[in-house]
Amino acid sequence: MKRPGWIVAWASVLAGCVLLWGCNSSGGSGGGGGGGSDPDPTILNVIIDAGGEVDPSSQAVASGEQGSFTIATDVSFVIASIDSQCGGALSGDTYTTDPLEADCTVTIALERLLDPPAALGGEGLDGSIALQWDSVDNADGYSVYFAASPDVFPGMGNVEQQGVSGTSTLVDGLDNGTAYYFIVIATNTDGAESEPSAELSRTPFPTAEIAVNDTGMQDCSDGSTTLQSCPLSSHPNQDAESGRDALAADGTLEKFGGGAAGFDFVKLGANGAVLEDQSATDFACVRDNVTGLYWENKLSNGGLHEANATYTWYDPDPATNGGVAGTQDGGNCNAGPCDTQGFINSVNAADLCGFDDWRLPTVLELQSIVHYGRTTAPAIDLDYFPLVATNDSASQYWTATTFAGNTQLARWVRFSTGHFFDSGGSTKASALRVRLVRASTVTTP
Repeated sequence: MKRPGWIVAWASVLAGCVLLWGCNSSGGSGGGGGGGSDPDPTILNVIIDAGGEVDPSSQAVASGEQGSFTIATDVSFVIASIDSQCGGALSGDTYTTDPLEADCTVTIALERLLDPPAALGGEGLDGSIALQWDSVDNADGYSVYFAASPDVFPGMGNVEQQGVSGTSTLVDGLDNGTAYYFIVIATNTDGAESEPSAELSRTPFPTAEIAVNDTGMQDCSDGSTTLQSCPLSSHPNQDAESGRDALAADGTLEKFGGGAAGFDFVKLGANGAVLEDQSATDFACVRDNVTGLYWENKLSNGGLHEANATYTWYDPDPATNGGVAGTQDGGNCNAGPCDTQGFINSVNAADLCGFDDWRLPTVLELQSIVHYGRTTAPAIDLDYFPLVATNDSASQYWTATTFAGNTQLARWVRFSTGHFFDSGGSTKASALRVRLVRASTVTTP
């Protein structure tokens, strides 16, 4: 049966309406303007630092509606800041945005609950290392990690010492002469951990039975100026016939390091580790294995440790300056101020060989490295103390000792000859050279 024409026409309109975007409520096309389709949703993205999670990290939110997500942090972390393009606020562990009209991002920064331990220091002892560090707020304990190679990190097969309750510990069972590397992590009872401290390198050393250096003399004298092999029946019991120098001459002296005659030195790198190649000419410090003293090495690079730099004697502390402070900044150096106190401050600020307790040596400390057995100037082992001048004035090095008979003077050691004077010194305004020293100051925990 043939349908009426108006039915066919209306059916065609409906079919077109379905195929083309749908129809509006008045029966017209929705694409022609004034349609009722929903607007596109906004996209909410959330970015969080390592150590935390958000759920969800991305979501579609209807325009004009609020978005929300939950924040969870590892036990070691807390929220440091929230930077939101979307407005809103955090309540508990849920963050809710303002009503959204456009795509936006929330960025969450985290920070460690515990700061890393600072000022990690230590001392090499016989088969052990004594460590100490500054306390960390809110920490209940500390974990120490170490290895015989650098770049120590937890979980990398390094040796671990957990449950250290104080801010010092003794790591024992170590091999003398091996450089070890240490980090410390702060912990609490909830399981939180800090980032590692700065890495520290230290080397254990054997304890010397006699903590006094010998003179370096290995020849005897017949009363003339000619040195001869020992012993001499006409002049028995001379210095060269006993002590470390005599043992070295006989080939029976056991040394940990090297050095002429009875001396025993090792070279250290800038981080305080013993250099594997002891013939190296590039080193920062020297350890005297007999006295346990550490000595600054001098360089020829025009920098802080320049061998030819000079300094006036200056000590502002009345308890140690003999009543006369001396002269400030009167020397000639490239890294001022050019006085002894200024130089000490600069070297300690630079943590030479990992230490910050360098000072002027006493007369006896500085004289302990004089090599009286040398027949040519200077009177010092040049393999370990290079760049020492051979003439008198340029080889005089300040000591910390004020001359008791005249407090305007301070005493020095002259390495061209090995002389040091009980009867005087130089005025504190004189510009002389300086070699700093340090000694062990860490007590066994």
